[in-house]
Amino acid sequence: MLQIVIVTSDTGKFSEFAKSLSVDSACRVHWANSVQTALDEGLNISPDLIIIDEAVQGLTSIDIARRIILKNAFIHLAVASSLPPETFHNVTEGLGILAQLPLIPKKSDAVALLAAMAGLK
Repeated sequence: MLQIVIVTSDTGKFSEFAKSLSVDSACRVHWANSVQTALDEGLNISPDLIIIDEAVQGLTSIDIARRIILKNAFIHLAVASSLPPETFHNVTEGLGILAQLPLIPKKSDAVALLAAMAGLK
């Protein structure tokens, strides 16, 4: 069972997505409503994947990803971002981010993300 942490201060944006992960795919979803909670979860439960909202507590998803990577570079990351794909790629190159998600991810995004995770094994 995959352990997944979703970092957001607005769980409603991720409700359909999280339900698809936990019910349809039997993943265990944890919620982190602050950057510090996300960092703690990254160290305490060693999740397989951390999904980061576009902005939490005034920090961008990319800034939060950098902080997580400094604590544990072995956690896979996916981030919500409104950047165009090419710009996103250029800004995040070298960070090892698995996927860019839309600002309000849906079930289809959960399916695609899980397929990407499965491809890593």
